[in-house]
Amino acid sequence: MKRDPRDDTEVYSIGTILVKMRATTRESLEAVLREQSRMTEDELVGALLVRAGIITEEQLEVALSAQAGLRSSKPHVRALAAADLACRSSEKVRSLAGLLRRAVSEVRKKRTGEEFPAVQMLGKKDTQ
Repeated sequence: MKRDPRDDTEVYSIGTILVKMRATTRESLEAVLREQSRMTEDELVGALLVRAGIITEEQLEVALSAQAGLRSSKPHVRALAAADLACRSSEKVRSLAGLLRRAVSEVRKKRTGEEFPAVQMLGKKDTQ
């Protein structure tokens, strides 16, 4: 039986996504995870990273949107989310990533009337 890659929680954890986005480092993430394990009340990793000033709320929103996209049952949504993460991981392709996001967003908007949330949010940054 073939395993569904969307079941791999490590790949789609918010911390892993934030590291791939270069919003934080693996070391900072591990420090926050250690802090989280010592806490008596449950607090989400993303909220801890924001509170510590390691990431912004906007970066967390983008990562959560990417996480939802990667877990989607729709192949085109997963592909967009994966492409977006790949583009955000490399300095050399940031300008091309902006063009790709806008082009994909325009096609999706024409076909379905809606934009992929991470594309919509990131597209605003690329035009500023």
